[in-house]
Amino acid sequence: MDELIRINHDENDNATVSGRELHAALEVETPYTMWFEHMH
Repeated sequence: MDELIRINHDENDNATVSGRELHAALEVETPYTMWFEHMH
C-alpha cells in the first residue's frame, strides 16, 4: 500500500509527520501559514 503521508520516528519512537505534507493531503484551502497558526 502506498503511503499518503510519510510517518517519521525519532530515537524515542515518537511518530511525526510533515505539516506541509498533511496540509496538502487534506486538501485544505486555507494557505499553509494561516492554517498552521490555528493548529497550535
